[in-house]
This record gives sequence, C-alpha cells and structure tokens, in this order.
Amino acid sequence: MTQFQFDDVDADIVAAWEFLWNLKSGPRVGDAVIMPNGEQHYFCYHWGDGIQTTKGGSFCMHWDWISYSGGLDPSIKIERIVDTGQMAENTFWMFHHNEVGAHRGVYFKMPVRLFKVVP
Repeated sequence: MTQFQFDDVDADIVAAWEFLWNLKSGPRVGDAVIMPNGEQHYFCYHWGDGIQTTKGGSFCMHWDWISYSGGLDPSIKIERIVDTGQMAENTFWMFHHNEVGAHRGVYFKMPVRLFKVVP
C-alpha cells in the first residue's frame, strides 16, 4: 500500500478551495464553536435553522464544501450561535491531488471561523 503525503500540488488545490469556501457567510461545517461549558467543538451538520456539533470526527474538503463523518451532538438553534470574529484551526483531509481512490487521503490543517453558543 502506497502512503501519499500532502505536497505542493495538494496545497495549491486547498488554497483554491479555501478561497471559495471563505466566500460563504455564517457558520459552515468544519468551523469551530465554543460551547457554554467552554469546550471547543466543530460544526458538523447544518440544518438551516439549527446546526449540530461534534468534538471530533473526519472532515473532508471537496471544492468549496466540507463533508463530515462521525457522531453528532444535538442540534443548536442558529439564533444561539454568534461569530466571535476570531479564528481557530481544524484538521481536514482530501484525496491526494484530488484523485479519488483507496488509501489516497492526505491531511492538512486550515484556519476556520470561531463561533460561540450563547443562552
């Protein structure tokens, strides 16, 4: 089995995708959120009127959107989510050189928006 490494080609692809992703407003799947207990979670599914979070899981970047695989916490009403104006970091994966195939996943870190849940 070949192990692929994140390289300059992958970095160029991510830079283009990140530019498009950052054009989206509001909380996005993959963004970070500070929960009422102070823990940092990540948005993992957006219902429109609510958004679910997770402590961990797998975030895959595809063009200008993120997919998530893993467990989901209960939904939080979108009105309770406030942008802090700060940034955090999350780990994502993509297919090496954007070529789908077994064992082609490579990982990278990317800045994400930081939100908080308010009462």
